[in-house]
Amino acid sequence: MLLKDCHKASIYTVDKDYLCDAHVSRITDSSALFTFDEPGADYLRSEVLATFYDNKMGLISCYCRLSCYKEYAVSPGIWHSSAICTFGEVVTSLQRRNDLKVRVNIPTLLSYTDEEGSSSRSEGTVLDISAGGVFISCSREFSVGQIFQFSFKAGQKNLLLTAEVLRIHTFDQTESVSPADSDMGMTGYGCRFIHMTSYEESAVRSFVFQQDSKNKRI
Repeated sequence: MLLKDCHKASIYTVDKDYLCDAHVSRITDSSALFTFDEPGADYLRSEVLATFYDNKMGLISCYCRLSCYKEYAVSPGIWHSSAICTFGEVVTSLQRRNDLKVRVNIPTLLSYTDEEGSSSRSEGTVLDISAGGVFISCSREFSVGQIFQFSFKAGQKNLLLTAEVLRIHTFDQTESVSPADSDMGMTGYGCRFIHMTSYEESAVRSFVFQQDSKNKRI
């Protein structure tokens, strides 16, 4: 399997139940080293499904075999663990330009600079998100090119993401959006992420994949 710039993976059972995240290093054509921020002997399996977050290749999921499991102390009372991951069958491969997108309904707070150069804030709702961008509704009128920041919780990680408005959408009464968006004068904005760190992208990718897996089980 080809990985070019991968530092993180999410680990699942073969039935797609989430187990944990892993740091990825020592990548070869057939294997990689997984390191975990805690001992994992109680829940890790020898056969797992791993989703790799590669900054160049995108999202790659494959079956893997874990071996050579070890636990080691990194400081007094703090233990980490590691295992060798041998790559198996690739299940899905999603290139970055085709990033997986999930529909959500998550309140957020937008921060931006208004026309007068003053810092302002508005409440909004994240309606869908991918590693490449986001669709947000809010009552504030933005123009194409407007840049703003918004808070987003990806799992246990609190992020402050930066986005640029690419398109504007006015809701009508027939659309199913967040509660009463059309009645409250809400406008939708399709945006791309800018100035995104690898940490933020990895966190959003992990959230999107886990949310998509959860939606498919419902």
